[in-house]
Amino acid sequence: MRSKSDHAWRMAAQCARLAQEADLKDEREFYVRMRDSWITVANRYAFLDFVDEHGTPTPLSPPRAGRYVPYPVSRTLVRHFVAFVGIAALAGYTAVYSLHLADQPVRSDGFSYYVYLPSWFLYGDPSLNAVADD
Repeated sequence: MRSKSDHAWRMAAQCARLAQEADLKDEREFYVRMRDSWITVANRYAFLDFVDEHGTPTPLSPPRAGRYVPYPVSRTLVRHFVAFVGIAALAGYTAVYSLHLADQPVRSDGFSYYVYLPSWFLYGDPSLNAVADD
């Protein structure tokens, strides 16, 4: 008995032959699309034929309790990575400034850094005189 995948492969070959014999471009494109569709059907049926011959694959059993499953990185480290990095940064910051290993921390310079924006857009003054007078 012929399988359905064999029939689909024969239909794909027939559509390919008809595409080569077609004179019109639209007709040729139609047969090429039909050939591609039959190839897709043949591949799907080939998988089903394999399953029919060999049976369905058995699913993997979950690991038993207490059985070691190797992971390249500890799950605890991955799960708590952000908290670990935050605590390490806070501890480093506290150690540097409590042991006076650095001078005063840099404070924000945001006001003078962006002072040109209101001067240009609100006052229309690129010389910053209007902001200085304000």
